[in-house]
Amino acid sequence: MTGAQEIGYQRMAMRLPVGWRWASLGELAIVGPDNGIFKRRHEFGRGVPIVNVSDLYRSLVVDLNQVERVEATEDEQHRYSIASGDLFFCRSSLKREGVGWCCYVREVPEPAVFDCHIMRIRLHPEKALPEYVAYYWAHPSVREEVISNARTATMTTMNQGDLARVKIPLPPIPEQKRIAAILNEQMTALERARTAAEAQLAAAKALPAAYLREVFESPEAKKWSKQSLRAICDSDGQYGTSEKADTTDIGIPVLRMGNIFEGGLLWDDLKFIQLPESEIQKYQLKKGDILFNRTNSAELVGKTAVFDGVRNAIFASYLIRFRLILYRTLLQVTLK
Repeated sequence: MTGAQEIGYQRMAMRLPVGWRWASLGELAIVGPDNGIFKRRHEFGRGVPIVNVSDLYRSLVVDLNQVERVEATEDEQHRYSIASGDLFFCRSSLKREGVGWCCYVREVPEPAVFDCHIMRIRLHPEKALPEYVAYYWAHPSVREEVISNARTATMTTMNQGDLARVKIPLPPIPEQKRIAAILNEQMTALERARTAAEAQLAAAKALPAAYLREVFESPEAKKWSKQSLRAICDSDGQYGTSEKADTTDIGIPVLRMGNIFEGGLLWDDLKFIQLPESEIQKYQLKKGDILFNRTNSAELVGKTAVFDGVRNAIFASYLIRFRLILYRTLLQVTLK
C-alpha cells in the first residue's frame, strides 16, 4: 500500500460528524472534458481570457482579469467555456508534483476558456460549493491521494475517471458555507500578513540602494573625477571558462551567476572542474577581482561582486573579470 493509499484508507475509516457523508466527485459534479483548448504560445496575446496551469499555482481563486488571453473560435469558446463556480484541476505535468493543483472561478465577466493541461469540474450547486471543495483539495495529504493513481510516462496525467472516483467528506450546504467563511477569513488575514511581510522585505532590500545614492549622489561626490572602467583596470575584462563543470567535488571551484549575491559571493551550490595548470592560471581569481554577471534576465544582468579570496576558484563564461590597477598597487604596498 502506498503512502497516499494509506492516507486515503485512514480518511475513509474516520468517523464523520452527524449529517456528513462520503461522496465521489463524479456524484457531485460534471467532470471533464478530459482537457481544455490547445494553443501554442505564439497564439497568446489577445482574444478571450484563458486559465493556464500557472494560474492554478498562484491562488485558490482565479481572477480572469489577471490571466493571459488567446484567440478562440465560437465552437472552442462553447466547448471549453468557463462558468462562475467552475473548479479547475491540473491533470498533466512533466513533473509529478505539478499535477493535482486545484482552483476555482468566482466571477466570469466575459467568455473564457481553459488550457489543455487542465480539467474542468462543474459542481451541482445544490450538492457542493466550489470554495469548500477547493479548500478541502488544498490539503497536502488530500492532493497526494488524488495524484496517487496518476499515470506516468513522459508526463504524469489523470483522466476523467480518475478524478470522478475521488471521494470527499461532504457536510450539508449550510455547514459547507460556514466552513468556507471561516477559511476565507483566515486566508484573508494570512494574505494581509504576507503582503505586509513582503512590503517590509522590499523596504529592507531598498536600504542598500538608498545608502549608495546618499554617498554617490552627494554634493561631494559630484566633484569627483570620472574614469572609464578600462582606465583603472589592467585589461578590457576577461570572460571565464566555458568548460563543463559538475558537482563531483573534484578539481577547482567554478564561480557562476548564482554565486553572486548582493555584492558578495555565496560559497554554496558549487560546481567543480579539472583543467590543465595553464588553464587554471588563466582563470585563477585573485583577491580584489571584480566579477560582473554579463547575461541573465534584465533585473539580474550586471550583478557584481568582489572576489574575497577565501579559497581558490576560477570563474565561468557568463561572468567577466576585471582587475583594478589601483587595488593591485595598494595590495602590493600593504604586503611590503
